[in-house]
Amino acid sequence: MGGCCSSGNQAEKTNVSPNEENNTQRQESESVEQMSADQQFIETLKDIPLLSSISEADQHKLAKHLVERTFSAGDDLMVQGDVGTEFFIITSGKCKVIVKNDDDEEIEIAQLCDGDYCGEQALLKDARRGATVRAISDNTR
Repeated sequence: MGGCCSSGNQAEKTNVSPNEENNTQRQESESVEQMSADQQFIETLKDIPLLSSISEADQHKLAKHLVERTFSAGDDLMVQGDVGTEFFIITSGKCKVIVKNDDDEEIEIAQLCDGDYCGEQALLKDARRGATVRAISDNTR
């Protein structure tokens, strides 16, 4: 037994053109993908100490505002000295954290991978970025 409605009333039959049917299937597929992405974001939020204590309802609200972005090796997620306007959660891939010394040389001080996050300090303290975070693997998300 299956179906999407719990009503005992007889439903009217509707003819759907092939284009409408494809659009409906695509919308349903996108909706399922979005729900899956939101659930993945919620699970990730629960693992971040800074965000794990907020209510589940607030985690759901926050998850709806998260946007997945993909970076290639060499792309900067954020740059030391820039104003911080974003918070990053690494869901896959690898990044290095770099600071410039007094001679303007880049020094790698850490690496980030799945489940790590960065960018929260500039947001919490309304400060400039304290380091550059650069993807070191393709398809970093």
